[in-house]
Amino acid sequence: MSGTVSIVIPMYMEGEYVQTTLESIAESVLASSIKTPPNVIAVVNNPKVISESRKEENRETLSILYSKKNTLPYPLHIFDYTDPGLDFGVGQARKIGMDYASHHFAKAAHDKIICLDADCTVSKNYISRLQNLHGFGSGFTVEFEHALDQKGMVLYELYLRYMQKKLAQSGSPFSHFPIGSSLGVSAQAYRESGGMVKKTATEDFHFLNKIRKHGDITHLSDTFVYPSNRKSQRVSLGTGYFLYHYSRDSKQSFSSLMIPSPADFLSLQQLHQIIYDQSQDNESCKRNLSQLRLSSINLHLERRKFWDKRRLALQQNLQHSTFHKRIMEAFDALESLRLLRVLSEQHEKPSPPLFLSWIQSIDDQLLGIHHAQELLIQLRRTSLRT
Repeated sequence: MSGTVSIVIPMYMEGEYVQTTLESIAESVLASSIKTPPNVIAVVNNPKVISESRKEENRETLSILYSKKNTLPYPLHIFDYTDPGLDFGVGQARKIGMDYASHHFAKAAHDKIICLDADCTVSKNYISRLQNLHGFGSGFTVEFEHALDQKGMVLYELYLRYMQKKLAQSGSPFSHFPIGSSLGVSAQAYRESGGMVKKTATEDFHFLNKIRKHGDITHLSDTFVYPSNRKSQRVSLGTGYFLYHYSRDSKQSFSSLMIPSPADFLSLQQLHQIIYDQSQDNESCKRNLSQLRLSSINLHLERRKFWDKRRLALQQNLQHSTFHKRIMEAFDALESLRLLRVLSEQHEKPSPPLFLSWIQSIDDQLLGIHHAQELLIQLRRTSLRT
């Protein structure tokens, strides 16, 4: 069975974009042959402290939603959380919508809850692909492409793809794209994980970090989300924030990114091979790290109390799959990034040309390509092959 589809869209001052997003979903619904259209849940929200002009923009967003509600080929559920507003921004808005979907529509284990943003469009096959998706593990991510007409956008998407590819090459179980507008989850995994996290930023990263511990995350390379490349200061992370600051000081904005080197990812790969080897006790692991000149990693893991957790897993004499899961829980996506930050701080931040040379290390087909946009186009193609 393919299951139902619920799409949750948080909205904050989206009047300029929301109609295009709703119509894009409508085109995808009409292009499909599905009998049951998706439930689309719009959660209009804002902070509790907000200017009158921004309140007016949100009232415009609500007005557009209500005017479109009965013209769309799918049910549109509108939630107004503008008064008094939310404490935890987009993460809380996503949670409100996803919890509602879980309680009212996504009741069977294989039903799907999808996240989208109100300034995105989707490909024509988006709805049919999601409707017919099955056997995807606990969650999935959808292939994405930003428009490249914004200064700095090429570099930022290259950064996203570089991090994902190098994590995958290192053997990390957490090598998925943490992009809020292109993720989905099974109803079962959503409930088992405790649902979306309440955070004003990085809620997508932390949510997928939880979901991955319940099962695989599949990447759908044959359907697309087209996220916005607009500038924004609403949160202090992410695409919009980077583009806003890049347009003002490109050097400073680029240097603010945490970009591990290929050597850092190689160290991470060596660590994975050591800590997931159930036949090796902790002291053997530490000796191996020392022999590989990775003593700084050992010190970091000592500070993070990782070895205590691994020792406990070894003492329990677990089956291999259960031991593997315990190591994933002890050294998860967040711990991986913390370690990569430690490693990246041991060398100078890369210049854009050096970063582009690092990207060429991802795939032999990238060698000899030096122009950033050409590299990105080719890197997108490699994503479609995997």
